[in-house]
Amino acid sequence: MTLPADVSSLLPHAPPMRFIHTLTSVDDATVTCETTIDADTFAPHLDEHRELPAAYLVEIMAQTVAAWAGYHDRANKRPLSSGLFLSCRHFQTRISSLPLNTHLRIQGAKIIQDNLTATFETQASLVHDDAAPFASSTLTTHQISWERLAELLKK
Repeated sequence: MTLPADVSSLLPHAPPMRFIHTLTSVDDATVTCETTIDADTFAPHLDEHRELPAAYLVEIMAQTVAAWAGYHDRANKRPLSSGLFLSCRHFQTRISSLPLNTHLRIQGAKIIQDNLTATFETQASLVHDDAAPFASSTLTTHQISWERLAELLKK
């Protein structure tokens, strides 16, 4: 796969729940994605001021980790796997919302992986800004089969 790449083939998410647009770099332990807060993608999620509440950054960060997993599924010629977002710890942000046309860079670094469970340190920053990240979190995810996921959702 040539980078940068559209993430649509790497994520099980479909609009209006696919929040990231582009995978810009990936290796065994890190991932970087970008997205733009645009009306087409985020319309159902915007607040009364037509801004995206900062709490959505947690899902944007989780989808960045999912893009990492999807990339490795595709690179190893495996079907796209399903995953569960188990926890978010230490979420911090200096903003309350993101205005339209904000261009974000989201980075993740794997800090531990045990079989199908992995923990990533993630951060968000502005693409055209050399300032420090304005949001960060520690996310834990777990790969699960589509069949087991369907069973869990029935309960």
